[in-house]
Amino acid sequence: MIQADKAYSRAANILNFLKKLISIMGISEQ
Repeated sequence: MIQADKAYSRAANILNFLKKLISIMGISEQ
């Protein structure tokens, strides 16, 4: 369960990072 928890937190961090990148790219496009 600990490994699954780490994998979930890692996936969440990646999603947050991608969201920040997309938001930054969207702002720069404007």
